[in-house]
Amino acid sequence: MDNYGNRLPKRKGNDKICATLEDTVKAMLDPERTPSIFFATDLSRIPSVNLKQCDISVILTELKSLRLELAELKYLNVSVSVAIDGWQMTTDS
Repeated sequence: MDNYGNRLPKRKGNDKICATLEDTVKAMLDPERTPSIFFATDLSRIPSVNLKQCDISVILTELKSLRLELAELKYLNVSVSVAIDGWQMTTDS
């Protein structure tokens, strides 16, 4: 695979799916290999998005989910604080 640079070899034969999958997994797990990164160099060329093109229901669902997760984290923080305070009181006695 190293002879091909950043590209995976094109596999042929009966086990090409298995070999391609194996090559892909090896490439993803190789710490010396970095995947290609794509980004816009000129942001003015990206078309603007208006409100009609946005799916507000998806955004609201995500917001609701994030608020619920935040509330759970706050509850967990309070529960851990109460447990630590109770543990300290029993060890101090």
